[in-house]
Amino acid sequence: MFQRLKEKIQMKFQADSIPEAVGVLAFLAADITCVTAVVVGWILFIAGGGYADQAAIVGESGIFSFEQLFTKGTAGIFYVSPAAVIEGIALAAAFLACFVCFYRYVGIARRIIMSVLIVLAAGIGGSVVYLERLSSGAIPLTEEQAVSFQGFLQRLGMEDIYSLMTALVAAGVIMSVIIFIFTAFSRAGLLLKYILLSALFCFGAAPLVLLFLENIIPLFLFAVILAVIFLVLKLITRGADSAGAGSAAGSFDRGVSGQGNDIARQESNAQIKRVDSGCKVFRGETVLSGKGIFSYNGLSTAYLCSQSDYDKGKVRVVDCDKGDRDHSPVLPGPPQGAQPASSSWI
Repeated sequence: MFQRLKEKIQMKFQADSIPEAVGVLAFLAADITCVTAVVVGWILFIAGGGYADQAAIVGESGIFSFEQLFTKGTAGIFYVSPAAVIEGIALAAAFLACFVCFYRYVGIARRIIMSVLIVLAAGIGGSVVYLERLSSGAIPLTEEQAVSFQGFLQRLGMEDIYSLMTALVAAGVIMSVIIFIFTAFSRAGLLLKYILLSALFCFGAAPLVLLFLENIIPLFLFAVILAVIFLVLKLITRGADSAGAGSAAGSFDRGVSGQGNDIARQESNAQIKRVDSGCKVFRGETVLSGKGIFSYNGLSTAYLCSQSDYDKGKVRVVDCDKGDRDHSPVLPGPPQGAQPASSSWI
């Protein structure tokens, strides 16, 4: 924020015309008023017992009373207070100075087009205000005028006055965008950029900052609750994964009758790898085959399957001369003398 203020001050001293200087001073005054409103609003909130009331709610109703804890606080200071009036007047003056700069630097053709756009936008804005007063009853209509106006709406294809107002507002927004684009692509574009940023800061960012400061207690409690829930879920998930991995490893490696290889026995589509009962079955990793299950009969080493398929029960290693019972034990590494064919252990 301070860097932005510095850039604005530098821009003021570099301004080569009175309208540009007026525009810079105007939106800078709006920003200063806005910052002052944030400080004043926060002080009023604290002095009015805002934080004390939130702490009392936590003590009485617990930390989950977010509906009572969250508050609008003094954020309305930006819209219905003297600060809002000052900011509005300052930004209006800045926009006026910006358009004066536009007319100063562009040619006659663009001046004419811009004038037509501004007149149309002003006409649309005035029509919306008139229709709003008409719908609220501030402007009375006779019965004959009401019937005539209803016929006018039907000829336009509008159901009611609010449909017409919506269409006019949409047209006004489009017209404003066109005006801003015209201004942006001129020497007044930089001034327009800072004015729009100031408006966004005054009526968007600053109220959000004040709301954040005044709701820091419920926001902190909400963050703590989310962190606790996240940690609990993470611990539960990690515990479930560890239990599943331990169960799978025990069921495949124990090989105890009636208990071992429950997953393999339940897997009806498991592939069967038969070895002699005198073979040694072990886990190993080679350059060519990667991590796998191997058998060694004292003379040669054979690759049976991948460790992943074995651990998931997709493959069973059984003793062919023991009634196809699961081979046990499965050694954690290659036994002495076992050497893979056309490769080497990793």
